[in-house]
Amino acid sequence: MDISRQTAKIMVFGSLLIAAVIYLVLFDSLSETEMVRLSYIWLPICVSGAIAWKTGQSTLTGALLWAGKTILLLALFFELIFPML
Repeated sequence: MDISRQTAKIMVFGSLLIAAVIYLVLFDSLSETEMVRLSYIWLPICVSGAIAWKTGQSTLTGALLWAGKTILLLALFFELIFPML
């Protein structure tokens, strides 16, 4: 199953819309920890969509692999680097 460019655009812009709502609208009602946890939802979708959009077509398996890599990198960042900031 392939992801078309149109679907990839929807993934990118939809996830960026979710991020905008989190960081602009819900900023005062969410703690920093909650906002960090929510990035595990929107960022993998955005990365998978951006890669599918750039390459033209991507398989669902490839998109899931990129989402998994993104989640792993986010976890490493938030556990190892973020506490030192």
